[in-house]
Amino acid sequence: MNFGDILTRYESRTGAPVTRSYLSALIDEAQIEIAKRYGERSREEFYSVERGEEYDLPSDHLRTEEVRDGDKRLVSDYQITPDGMIVFPADGDYTLIYTRMPRLINSEDNDSEPDVHSMFHGMIVQYCVAKWWEDHSEGIPAEEAK
Repeated sequence: MNFGDILTRYESRTGAPVTRSYLSALIDEAQIEIAKRYGERSREEFYSVERGEEYDLPSDHLRTEEVRDGDKRLVSDYQITPDGMIVFPADGDYTLIYTRMPRLINSEDNDSEPDVHSMFHGMIVQYCVAKWWEDHSEGIPAEEAK
């Protein structure tokens, strides 16, 4: 399913027009939520690090899954800073295994596809429609009574 398909299904299910930029923002939100649980994993090697020094996380880092030292032992006392840095507990080599951030969808290209597995593309449509419903059903007395 591509951006054009999602746009068509969104407008069909909601009966409302939508701007391409707004829909692409919803699609990207949905992709991130899906990626948090089912996203693609990547690894980054850090060699000869110094204890207490800050190192940049990969630019596509979404969530840390695990950190291992040079002997492949699981490390739990590393720190992630709010500004996207990682601090290791001791000198040495480390491997960071992380979930990567999905690529943003291109709202200008109807053929642009979401960067999550195709089995989740239908869920992206559901997410977008649910967001519309949240925004537009608030305060409707008949809906609140259900």
